[in-house]
Amino acid sequence: MDLVIVNGDGKWEFKCPHCNRSRVYSRKDVAITHFKKQDRCRKCACEGDRCYIFGKSPSNKTREKMSKSAKGKIPSLEERQKLSNSMKLICSTIHKRKEMSKAAEKAWRNPESKKKYYDSLEKTKWLKVRTDKGQLELLEKWNRLGFNFIPNYQVHTKDFLAYLDGYDKEKNVVLEYDSKYHNNLSQKGEDSIRQQKIIDILKPKNFWRYNSENKEIKNVLI
Repeated sequence: MDLVIVNGDGKWEFKCPHCNRSRVYSRKDVAITHFKKQDRCRKCACEGDRCYIFGKSPSNKTREKMSKSAKGKIPSLEERQKLSNSMKLICSTIHKRKEMSKAAEKAWRNPESKKKYYDSLEKTKWLKVRTDKGQLELLEKWNRLGFNFIPNYQVHTKDFLAYLDGYDKEKNVVLEYDSKYHNNLSQKGEDSIRQQKIIDILKPKNFWRYNSENKEIKNVLI
């Protein structure tokens, strides 16, 4: 059975080799992977003697085989010791993670710890030179119109650190360059919180956000 495109809408399809049921994928690379492996559909995957999907319950026939093989079998001391050690490792790892999480949360509530963290970030060089594709070109256009935008301008307080995509210190104007990932809902929420902190600190005359997707710019202070 061939791999074919469905109705020209970018979805890919091939038939289950077991029951001939259609399997449709929105991504071609995923469809090709399953097609090459000749994977069964979900319904067929857990039928018969073997379960092909991780996390699915085995069939009754498989359970009977597993039960018969386990009956009357006494694990050796070595096997029991391995099992005991593996369980101890799992329990200790979970316990350590919880301890580390609590310690990190406690440290973050400490103003002095937070200040040390932002001070250390402030000294890193790579944050000062990172730019989005098209960011510097946009700043250059505005600078030719009489602005003096500084790329990756640092705003640093004892409990906050941010690098502005562009900031004109003399005119007190902020310009943020929003690439594609800024359109994600979770990122929009983070951008909103960060934006308000910048406004509270700098009190800019204008705060422009440029959307690189639709090529629109807006002043969030209006």
